Amino acid sequence: MKKTYTMVDENNNVFTTTYKTARRFFELHGGNSVLIIDGDNKEKFERLPDGRIIKIEIEH
Repeated sequence: MKKTYTMVDENNNVFTTTYKTARRFFELHGGNSVLIIDGDNKEKFERLPDGRIIKIEIEH
């Protein structure tokens, strides 16, 4: 069984999914940011105006 994560999109919609699917969803679906949560660990990805995606470290 694959490990699941909580994904929150920029409209505060919450999904439970795998890490790979969460990243893929963001890359394809668009939007400006997505938050991926694994317990106390949080990763935020944002899309820059030029289309590049950056990862922002969130301190816990």
